[in-house]
Amino acid sequence: MMLTELILILLIGSFSSEAVIVDCSCNDDNWRAVGSVYRCDALSLLNGNDGVIEGVDGAFLAGRGNSEVTALSYGRRTINKSPTIPKNIHIFFPKLIALAIWSGLETISADDFKFLPGLRHFDFPYNNLIKLDSDLFKYTPKAQSIFLHDNFIQRI
Repeated sequence: MMLTELILILLIGSFSSEAVIVDCSCNDDNWRAVGSVYRCDALSLLNGNDGVIEGVDGAFLAGRGNSEVTALSYGRRTINKSPTIPKNIHIFFPKLIALAIWSGLETISADDFKFLPGLRHFDFPYNNLIKLDSDLFKYTPKAQSIFLHDNFIQRI
């Protein structure tokens, strides 16, 4: 096998993983219930399935990157596989205080927010949530506002 064939095989293998690449468009914004934020609208979450973020790219404001983002939002059009909250979101967005997802989520659990203790605003409309665990916010003691309209919640 030639070296170029080996490199091509390695490249193809790396793109077929379950990793998530977040493509962002960022700006300063004023979000309801939270105030001034550095907001990232995820334009796409590429190759995502059970969600481990492998990289973040996109249009950031000059001198700022993903580690300074305080509000993250993404919706149905950004996901090309089953919707989940990326398991390592806290590594790429450690300062999150607001999270908005309208992607058809079927479940959320306290473990989804375990490493995001600063979250104050939860905006999860237009999903497929049926139940919420009673301990959903046990790792997010600063939770102040929670929007869950247009779901199918039957049990808390």
